[in-house]
Amino acid sequence: MLNSLIRKKELVSKLIVGIVGLAVVVISFSICVPVWAQKETVVLAIHASPWLPAYKKLMKMYEEETGNKIEVREYPHRTLYEKEIIAAVEGSDAYDIMHFDPAWTPFFMGMGYATPVKEIDPTFELPPEILDYGYAGRWSFEENYCTPDGILFGVPVNANIQLYFYRGDKLKNAGLGTPPQTWEEVITAAEKLHNPPSFYGYSIITVARVQATYFWLPVLWSFGGGIFADPPGDWTITMDSKEAREALEFDLMMKKYCPPGIGNTSQSDVLSYLATGKLLQAINVSATYPYMDNPEFATEPGKVEFTVPPMKKDIGKHVMVGGGWHAIIPKHARHKKTALNFLKWTLTKKAQLAYAEAGGVCVRKDVFMQLAATGERKWRFCKAYYDAIPYIKMRPITMKWPKIVDAVAINFQNALTEKITVDEAIGNMARKIHEIMEK
Repeated sequence: MLNSLIRKKELVSKLIVGIVGLAVVVISFSICVPVWAQKETVVLAIHASPWLPAYKKLMKMYEEETGNKIEVREYPHRTLYEKEIIAAVEGSDAYDIMHFDPAWTPFFMGMGYATPVKEIDPTFELPPEILDYGYAGRWSFEENYCTPDGILFGVPVNANIQLYFYRGDKLKNAGLGTPPQTWEEVITAAEKLHNPPSFYGYSIITVARVQATYFWLPVLWSFGGGIFADPPGDWTITMDSKEAREALEFDLMMKKYCPPGIGNTSQSDVLSYLATGKLLQAINVSATYPYMDNPEFATEPGKVEFTVPPMKKDIGKHVMVGGGWHAIIPKHARHKKTALNFLKWTLTKKAQLAYAEAGGVCVRKDVFMQLAATGERKWRFCKAYYDAIPYIKMRPITMKWPKIVDAVAINFQNALTEKITVDEAIGNMARKIHEIMEK
């Protein structure tokens, strides 16, 4: 009897030890497994952009590593803006992550529709290697602008800027210097090598108001013109100037070297002309660089070179529009922690190297430097990009920017198609911008 009781006691003791041990294992496992390993589906709204295929590869890599899923809602630029505004205003939980153009910052961050990153993870800081142009992911409610010490709302996802695409081989064969440093050199090259309809000396992106204004800004700025004096400290409107007229006159003069349909040339058209060997030079977004070497797209792969957009010789100022794209987590998102952990994961060096290999424009300086240092021809873009960093300028951050874009683009397009004169176009731009800012 006594032996039986002893055996039962030993059995119970072993059972208790076993249960406790199992509990320890379970607790230990739950502590060791990172938050992003918890299985959830994150819904992401994104622009149908040239870099989206690379970003999709990055998302797939994340899914394979973590078991979480990324559900992509893909829209054209304008539609994405409208969809995200509606979701924000209605307090919808349709999206866990919303990608945004820096021009949309005042609405989503300034109006309180985005979640401050530190509300989700109080310890999070952007790694020092991250390119955060113009602090477009940060918002200061005191300054009503993006500032270095602003609250962090947005995480950089694609460091897209403008670069100058050109055919170095054509310039060398013609005895011209490469890369073209000034607009005067651009004119000389276009005059010498323009041979329509097989080869065009230059091209200007004019279709769609967002694109027309975006691609005219580096010309306007490099000629010494501008829309505002120096935001956020000085919002004086400076559009009506001699420099702005000269910048527009330059484009009017260059249109004789452009492909037909000057009023309807899109970013995709310029990309196609460059990749198929029909265009000498043009400004385009850095995110389109992989198409220049892709034999499935380019008829002469590997021929296009990249550099900083040219400057006006007597001013000596290179400049291009920067900012790339950021991602925010909406105020009413359902899966905030998993959404943030996905974004944090994309910023790791391993993920950024994979993103670059897939053809994306990474957001880490150390990745650009590492790839450029290889000397491999496929990474020539990285050197051009890194060289361009000191010359990047941000668009003015104001809630009224979309209306300003329309005012500039309409008159720019009308001037290029000779519906109005240069003086009328610049005067109209200035008057309309005054009206917009006064409302």
